Amino acid sequence: MYKLFLALRYLRSRRVIIFPVAGVALGVMALVVVLSVMAGFDIELRTWVRGVNSDLVVQGAGMFGVRDYPDLIKTVEGVEHVEAVAPFVEAVALIKAGPTYTWCMVMGVDPEAESRVSNFGQYVPGERGLDFTPPEGSADLPGALVGAEVMRDFYLTIGDELILIGVRGRGTTVGYKKVAVASEFKLGMYEYDSTYVVIELEEAIGKDFLSTDGAVTGIHVRLDNYANAPVVKRRIEELLESNPAYLQVLTWEEKRGGLLRAVGLERRVMTVILSFIILVAGFAITAILMMVVADKYHDIGIIRAVGGTSKGVAAIFLAVGAATTTVGAVVGMIAGIVFTLNLNRLSHFIERTTGFSVFPSNLYYFDEIPTDIDPLRLIAIFVAAVAVGLLASLAPAVRAGRLDPLEAIRYE
Repeated sequence: MYKLFLALRYLRSRRVIIFPVAGVALGVMALVVVLSVMAGFDIELRTWVRGVNSDLVVQGAGMFGVRDYPDLIKTVEGVEHVEAVAPFVEAVALIKAGPTYTWCMVMGVDPEAESRVSNFGQYVPGERGLDFTPPEGSADLPGALVGAEVMRDFYLTIGDELILIGVRGRGTTVGYKKVAVASEFKLGMYEYDSTYVVIELEEAIGKDFLSTDGAVTGIHVRLDNYANAPVVKRRIEELLESNPAYLQVLTWEEKRGGLLRAVGLERRVMTVILSFIILVAGFAITAILMMVVADKYHDIGIIRAVGGTSKGVAAIFLAVGAATTTVGAVVGMIAGIVFTLNLNRLSHFIERTTGFSVFPSNLYYFDEIPTDIDPLRLIAIFVAAVAVGLLASLAPAVRAGRLDPLEAIRYE
């Protein structure tokens, strides 16, 4: 009981202990806010990427590496856990609207088959889905779904004409195709919305445009459960071992691995950087407790002389360090959760009052700041903060426990 009493007394006697408490609180708050935002980014990014990609993709070497794709589709459809398969073409092209040219990515899909393997159609306004029918009154041309940013950059409206110019090799043009804008799509990912134009597969591989000689880029595969992806991937690879063409099987995470790894790396780097705030507060706790040990040298000697054990004295200072970080962690946790929950309100308030956009949607391409408050993450941050406090108070505690009581009260 005396350990707790003395620990509380030492905490009250040193008001400077407020500073490490504030440091721990600030570090915990920063970790909660930043990691919640980064987790929100990761979840939103995975949702969008997952929405436009199938569970697996089987693709060949080069731009059009899968020939006789109907046979490949039959082979893959026979694999257990495969629900649907759809061929696709993806190629670089030039887009011309009026006098303006720019590079784009053309994707050719089978509307009916693609709607079974991905959620791309959900990003087309209304209930059109993957409908390439141009509006009434437009030119009698094949329809195209155009990214929202492409529409904005070229000042396009539904029904406008575009010219797609197929390119192969070192800028060699293959053919061109006139299309009419059937609708736009907005995935919320700038990479897609600013570069992609989607047309029907037969229009893409035709001799008047890409001239692929019946080859496609690959096939999209949808599974009954994504958890079965490793098993299905190995099975398809086994079936394709005798295929003379070089084919590779990738999960959607492997296909977009660079982007996902970049976000994960950024989260880890931010965690390390912000953790230094708590570590600095830990050094402050060590310094302050060392001062307390020196200041209470005589008191510690009396405690030891009247029967206090070395471990008991050390426990007093461990309790001081633990209490300091616990209070700071609790305060920081509450402040971080409140700040995170009101982050978008604060952003909108600053934008209304100052005109400065804290989170411009055209730069980050999010309508609001995405956040995700995970209880397990909060617990991990709290435990880590308390652990830092215990480690920081370990050296002062050991020093206090090793004091010689006779030396401490010799001149009293």
